[in-house]
Amino acid sequence: MKAINWEDGSSGGSINAYMETMTKETLTLHKVLNKHLPDMTVQMIMGLVFKSFREQLGKAFGEVVLGSEDAKTRMLRDAEYFKTRIGGLEGANDTGDHIIKVVQDKNVPRSPPSPSPPDTAQATPPIDGSQLVTENGDGNGNNNGNGIS
Repeated sequence: MKAINWEDGSSGGSINAYMETMTKETLTLHKVLNKHLPDMTVQMIMGLVFKSFREQLGKAFGEVVLGSEDAKTRMLRDAEYFKTRIGGLEGANDTGDHIIKVVQDKNVPRSPPSPSPPDTAQATPPIDGSQLVTENGDGNGNNNGNGIS
């Protein structure tokens, strides 16, 4: 989970491979167990599987540090996929909702607002002919110290 680059948006809107594999294998496990074991045994086994998902996947998602809202959106997409695929299985209960909540509750640093360009009108006041210029000297660079030439 930590090895996934959540910031990489090159996958577009697709689900990460680990999530596709995990949900597919869970569905396969459920199907095989249902085929060969009594319902009560299947419920007991799948209950443990979902408990493990809740704890381990929730912990893994919780420990990942995300650097942007886009990364959080990508992780949330995986969590929602998990809920959609696994949520209908007996014993899943609120496992999918729990995983989604873990992701939704993650804090992501906010992007600082882009600095606005400095207002040059205030930084450099306009100079026009109406401003008085006071000099010590005759205005020709000759300064005798008393302002009289």
